[in-house]
Amino acid sequence: MIEKLFKGLYFKLSELNKELSAPHKIGDLHSLYSDEFSEKTLLYNTLNSIYQNRYIKFTGQHFKDAGIDAEPDYYIRNGNYIFLFESKDFLIRADIKTSYDYNLMIDAFGKKLFSDPSPKAVLQLVRNIRRVLEKGFAIDTSYNVESVYIYPIIVVHDRQYNVVGLNKIVNDWFLREIKALEDLGFNTDRVQSILIIDIDTFVFHQDLFREKSLKLDVVIDDYYKHITLNKKKKYRDQEHANEYIKRTLIPFSSFITEYVFSKKMQRIPKLLKEKGYSLFE
Repeated sequence: MIEKLFKGLYFKLSELNKELSAPHKIGDLHSLYSDEFSEKTLLYNTLNSIYQNRYIKFTGQHFKDAGIDAEPDYYIRNGNYIFLFESKDFLIRADIKTSYDYNLMIDAFGKKLFSDPSPKAVLQLVRNIRRVLEKGFAIDTSYNVESVYIYPIIVVHDRQYNVVGLNKIVNDWFLREIKALEDLGFNTDRVQSILIIDIDTFVFHQDLFREKSLKLDVVIDDYYKHITLNKKKKYRDQEHANEYIKRTLIPFSSFITEYVFSKKMQRIPKLLKEKGYSLFE
């Protein structure tokens, strides 16, 4: 219900904006909204709330203020663990989503997450992984390149992108680019596969992350263990094999929900109890 109200408000504002005349009309409302709200308000505040005064962390704005361009949208280093975030609040046309045409959909996601024609999330993350390996961020160089583990993360802002198989497809693009880094002589053994996570997952589980009941590196590692197919495993029959193949395609949001329930950690987020209920009073 909250999501319905939120999306309805945005599209209402979009309709009103189209009716405005210059100079009152905003040229690209969605770009402004995704930058000022999705990234600088929602992403920054959520991650700041989770990690508070812990770890070394910088927002994209911190990088810009330090004169560093093409920056990560958010950066966290916990000892030898570095997390690079790219925030992507994008729209896929309704006719493409309802076409059931795989090629059309992959082309659309490629333009939003890979390149069209400028580098998008995947290429941006690869570029910043290289900068970490070169100690190219002057505001944080106090680590040993040979010891750090790097976690590249794409944060999307719509749960409809929690679709089966999308993370695997995007990861294939990512691994191809990582191979290019290896060919240049970079050691990428400690670079984790790319992860797509929706902002709602961070919001909903923020209490568990804040209390360290959930640790981001651990749950990501467990996710990739869960979806990685063991080629040496012997299966009873084709149906048994198919079940394991399906596991390789599940989105992270589905995995973490089952993960939390399996460990009996599920709870209503404090934020929802404090703020969410009041919307319906």
